[in-house]
Amino acid sequence: MSGVLIYSEKEAKRNTFAINKFKEEKDTEEEKRVELHAHTIMSQMDGVVSVEDLIKQAKKWGHRGIAVTDHDGVQAFPNAFNLVRGMNKDLNEGEEPFKVIYGCELVMVDDNIDIVIRPTDEGILDATYVVFDLETTGFNAGGADSIIEIGATKIRNGEILDSFDELIDPKRKLPQKIIDGTAFLSDIALAFIAFSTGEFFRFSTIKKNGPKVVIITLLEALLASILVFVVMYFILHLNLAFSIVLASLAAATAPASTVMTIRQTGAKGDFVDTLLQVVALDDVVGLIAYSIAISVAMVSSSGTSSNFMDVVKNIGFNVLSLALGCGFGFVLKWLMPKKRSTDNRLIVSLSIIFLFCGICAVLDTSPLLGCMSMGTIYINITNDDKLFKQLNYFSPPILLLFFVRSGLNFDLGSLANGSEAVGTTPLFVIGIVYFFVRIIGKYFGAFGGCAIVKKPKEVRNYLGLALIPQAGVAIGLADWGARTLGGQSGQALNTIILASSVLYELIGPACAKLSLYLSKSYSNDLEQITDVELVKEDGTTKSEVEVLIERINKIQDTIPKHEETESEEEKAFNDAIEEQYMNMRRGLIKKQYNRR
Repeated sequence: MSGVLIYSEKEAKRNTFAINKFKEEKDTEEEKRVELHAHTIMSQMDGVVSVEDLIKQAKKWGHRGIAVTDHDGVQAFPNAFNLVRGMNKDLNEGEEPFKVIYGCELVMVDDNIDIVIRPTDEGILDATYVVFDLETTGFNAGGADSIIEIGATKIRNGEILDSFDELIDPKRKLPQKIIDGTAFLSDIALAFIAFSTGEFFRFSTIKKNGPKVVIITLLEALLASILVFVVMYFILHLNLAFSIVLASLAAATAPASTVMTIRQTGAKGDFVDTLLQVVALDDVVGLIAYSIAISVAMVSSSGTSSNFMDVVKNIGFNVLSLALGCGFGFVLKWLMPKKRSTDNRLIVSLSIIFLFCGICAVLDTSPLLGCMSMGTIYINITNDDKLFKQLNYFSPPILLLFFVRSGLNFDLGSLANGSEAVGTTPLFVIGIVYFFVRIIGKYFGAFGGCAIVKKPKEVRNYLGLALIPQAGVAIGLADWGARTLGGQSGQALNTIILASSVLYELIGPACAKLSLYLSKSYSNDLEQITDVELVKEDGTTKSEVEVLIERINKIQDTIPKHEETESEEEKAFNDAIEEQYMNMRRGLIKKQYNRR
């Protein structure tokens, strides 16, 4: 078979080429050849066809045989043998059997390099040896890459005697291709974040609270986004697509910081209830706003006016993602009967989320809205918040890798420079403007929303202060937006959001704690925390020490007692570990005794 390589303007944008116009090739030579050098798909990075297809094609052309010579492997031999045996089973009279010549290409070690220095006849179990490992910036040892970490472990008789680990300064940055190769971590982390966000979108809670919380959330999120867009596009004169995407990111907050502050202070009341509901819905609004913004931005960045179908296509993909997410939510519920163990529930849920991410990757669309709708549907039809807690226990390592990767994309030096998206304006100036404008939008949006729904002044005046933190969702969306916009625009977007997120996380928790204090949601005064009688039963006044001790005892009684609970599965697992440990100890003692 042969083909013609066709350059397509449409496909070129995807860095791909289309191969078409296939025509059948024929071997018309009277004297047939025997191919003595053929690679199959069993040769890594050096073969594109199966051994079956090779043999069938050679047979079709009248060849008497073919040599299979894969690189460093013989995995194709069984398939070749079975195929040829079947082909040669019923031969016509005078027809020669087809023959496979079995071979292999091996890379011979340079004789000048000693693989083993000072070899001995000592057995591996009795020898003392060192196992070492290197981490590098890449795989090019010719100077393009460097060592970044070295580790070594000294072993004798199967026991670790000593270990060594040290980071090495490579004197260079990690290659961008290495960082780009970990982009899937962002998609997975965003999928977990979006799925967890769906837990807070409970229809019963929204119905119970009425439209009040929804109105507050929409006003504070949208006002922040609108103000950021106006300032970036009309005042700083930044690129339209860049301004739209950056503005959409202003809607998101960081619920984790706020929730942790509430737990630390023990705050409660109307202010806390409103705050928790707003930050829960905030990320939902942020995800939807970003999905719409990125579609509009991509169309506006094309530079043409006849792209209505592109808008429809982008919106259609988002709608499809939402619909698929809803369907996956029902599937997840169906796969989660009560009889499933904790481990099985975790495995099934992870499989469903990863499968959905894979489908979105094939469709070249973001899994954000779909995962959010999946979590929303699941929590509303099952009310099963235990699954979300399980995933929250599982996700920290993934989120850790995600934040590390985000840090790798953070170029401090670029803050002093501009780009094609921002012109000559330095990125740090844009970051500072974004930082303050978003805070202003959040505060006055929350203030106006609370005023419309007639919330008390304690809530109205201080709710906006608690909405300042911004981290995970915004960083994840910025990473996705950077890949979508591409080039300097994408890099500038990542840099601005990462830099501002550092500032938000530094002052955000303090502002949240201040808002809780000013709204009188908690107090540091013992008199306000707990009330005790100042007079004894006999009519005498208690001393200050007696009052203090009584207050402390009363506070301690209100603290929930921690009870260790162990499920049957956990007990069985722990028993198995203990048994394995005891067996290992007995084996080591016996081994030491035999040596003596």
